Amino acid sequence: MNTQLLGQLAAQRVDERRRAAEIHRQIAASRPARESIRERAGWTLIHAGLKLTGPPAPGKHAQPRPASL
Repeated sequence: MNTQLLGQLAAQRVDERRRAAEIHRQIAASRPARESIRERAGWTLIHAGLKLTGPPAPGKHAQPRPASL
């Protein structure tokens, strides 16, 4: 393949990639900001932990127990 032609093809490919990247940047800029994965995972773990604890059993700890001797 001709070296000049190869250089032109490489330059064309770089230009295509830059245009595609610019389009993606514009799309990303138009979207509202989202929480990061770290934040979403953290809140998911907190909610899962709260569901695992469940509500306290009625009457189980409602009254204090007398001290043991």
